[in-house]
Amino acid sequence: MLSLLRRLLNHAVVLEWIDVSPLQVFKKRKLGRGYATWTEEHIAAYEATWPVGTIQRTAFDLLVWTGQRSADARVMGWHQIEGDRIVLAQSKTENPVSIPICAPLAESLATVPSDQPFFLVSKTCKPFTTSMFSHLMSAAIDAAGLPTRCTPHGLRKAACRRLADAECSALEIMAVSGHRSLREAQRYVEEANQKRLANSALGRIASIGATPAERQAS
Repeated sequence: MLSLLRRLLNHAVVLEWIDVSPLQVFKKRKLGRGYATWTEEHIAAYEATWPVGTIQRTAFDLLVWTGQRSADARVMGWHQIEGDRIVLAQSKTENPVSIPICAPLAESLATVPSDQPFFLVSKTCKPFTTSMFSHLMSAAIDAAGLPTRCTPHGLRKAACRRLADAECSALEIMAVSGHRSLREAQRYVEEANQKRLANSALGRIASIGATPAERQAS
């Protein structure tokens, strides 16, 4: 919207309809790091609230165990299953991804009728629209007592965080998430490395002044 307004107002200056574009003095507000990543505590609270077999849990498992965006997760279906993998072309980038179905996701999908075309459907057996999916997840997140910063997209980030915590490389993360930017995937790796290095560094400091037996035990 800002880009379009900037062009229109600059043209208005050229036509001498206005003296100066107000966007010349407008600066876009920085939004920080974007969507918040779910912590393991958030994930555990959601899973405790919504057991396997509920549509709220199936939606959650599709997001966190595939690392895909809501736009793709909400329309996933049996037609995308090839053997033990989910194969799709991402709606945002058209980037093809082939993701193995891990045990927790397989458990959720086993509760979905095989004659149901999509894993998530409305009461009329139609795939979820963007607004329907957003409402479903918002209500489920609220029922689990989670903070408002927990959003469906935060589960995609949590999936990437988990991969980085498991010492996966940026390329391995990209293979799951479908990110095209190595820089974006590398950020998860750097954050995980920072935590490991900080733990190691402070662990060494904590051993200062400890007895030999205490240091050996640690």
